[in-house]
Amino acid sequence: MALLSEENNSIENDDVRMGGNIFSQPLTLYPNPSNGEAITLNIPQIATDNVQLYLMDSSGRQVWQNRYSVDGSMYQTIVFDQQLAAGLYTLGIMYDGKVEVQRMLVRK
Repeated sequence: MALLSEENNSIENDDVRMGGNIFSQPLTLYPNPSNGEAITLNIPQIATDNVQLYLMDSSGRQVWQNRYSVDGSMYQTIVFDQQLAAGLYTLGIMYDGKVEVQRMLVRK
């Protein structure tokens, strides 16, 4: 089961998939590259459940997280509180005890 520790911003998980697909349909993340202000995430055909998202910078520091209640699909525009610095980020999507990880590039 995936656990995100808020104390040390780490992930404890036996089932992490990088660029894989734990969902019945592929997810889309755009724009990628982003300008660091906002992204849109689309996950079609997802069972009713809670989805936790987190974003980590290239040094492994968690810079953002949120939970969403999902019913059938998820189409969410995420506007960041502060514009992200240029660089490579990792977006983690935790759902049903599994984690899917997508890379995201921020260009200025």
